[in-house]
This record gives sequence, C-alpha cells and structure tokens, in this order.
Amino acid sequence: MSDYGRVQEAVRRMHAALFAHLQACSAPAQASTSIENFSHSMRSKIDSLEFCLRLLSAIEWDKFWTGLTPSLPQGLAVSRMEDGIFLIHLNARDARAFVVILVEHLASNAKNVTDVLAGLLNDLWSLRLSAPQTNLENVYKVILQRNSSHPLAALFAPLVTGRTSWLAVSREVRNQSQHRDATQILKSDFGRACAPYLSRDLLPTIDESERSLEVFCPRLVNRVYQFMEEASSALCALPSL
Repeated sequence: MSDYGRVQEAVRRMHAALFAHLQACSAPAQASTSIENFSHSMRSKIDSLEFCLRLLSAIEWDKFWTGLTPSLPQGLAVSRMEDGIFLIHLNARDARAFVVILVEHLASNAKNVTDVLAGLLNDLWSLRLSAPQTNLENVYKVILQRNSSHPLAALFAPLVTGRTSWLAVSREVRNQSQHRDATQILKSDFGRACAPYLSRDLLPTIDESERSLEVFCPRLVNRVYQFMEEASSALCALPSL
C-alpha cells in the first residue's frame, strides 16, 4: 500500500475506533458530528497534499527554467478544455507564481492537519478551548495537565516545542509566502537544471539541499502522513483522556 493509501486507512481506523468509543461511553452528542467533520476534512487535506506534491514532482525543472516564455502567444487562452483534459497555459512569471502557490498550499494543508485534529480532540474530550485557542499547542498543554502519559503527549511534544519541527517549518513557509514576493520565497541557480529551493532567510537553520523543493515537499508530506498514522494508532489504543 502506498503512503497515501496508508494514511487514508489510518483515518478510517481512527473514525471507526472513535465511534466505537462513543457507543461505550456517555460522550457529548457534538463529538459524533466532530468525528464526521474530522474525517471529511482530513480526507480533503490529504487529497490536497497529494495533488500539490504530484504537480510539483511532475515539473521538469531544466525545461521550466529554459523553456518558458515571457508572454503567451497572441490569442492563446490561459486555460482551455481539450479532449476532456483541462489545460493551463502560463508565461514565465505566472508559472513561477504558480509554483509558489503550490508550495504555500502544501504547507498550509500540512499545518491545518494539526488544527483539524486539535478541533476533534477539543470536542471529543471536552477541553473547552475556544475556536481561536484550538490548536495543537494548547491541546498538548491540556493533555499534560490531565494525563501526561497519554501516547499523544509524546507524539505532540516534538512538534510544539521544536523550532525546526515539520509543523514549525510548514507554518513559517505558509505565513511568509502570503506576505512576501515570490522571488524572496524561492531561489534558483539558473545555471543548474534543478528545482528551486526555499530561501535561507525563510528557513535559516535548514541546509540548502534540504530546502530544495524536490527534497522539502515530499519529506514534508511524508512526515504529515507518518504523524497521522501515529495519531491514529494512539487514539485507537486509548480514545479517552
């Protein structure tokens, strides 16, 4: 089974285990709705991660740098349908902006996976966090107060305390890409036929080789998938706090 298939299966297992838990205890009615919302939202985010990664992985970077033109041929539409296929035509400037959009969306979905899980736990365990407070950091604090031996505590700890955790990195990429020019986000060596890399200013503690999109993007998605599989195992084993 692929990584994508395993994480989807992990979400299904978590869904089934939590519903079984609700039937065995007097959990609030809202928890049932939260589980359904969580499963739907998580599947959507996993699909988005996979789609962005597939698009980025399909780019032939040598042709990307040398084959793009500054403007589209006269009369060529930006998008069109052809034989049931949706085609997009982009000039050099728009194509580079499109890559930034994909990276931003990838990072946003990676970060939002943790927000969706935090929302589920807030409802399932009646943590009483307000909407603005509902994030992995605050859920982690409550878990430590109520049951520091819960397996999710050990899973969350490196994410909320580490400055270079995949959660911290994806949050930084998402935030900065929304407020900075594309040329400040992605750097490239035009003499080399390779993928662009995230700016050192953006991620100063990470080596250039690890900031390459060919390395950074699949590694980020892999870590998100691994996190969800481990979270699923932890909640299946101990659904109560």
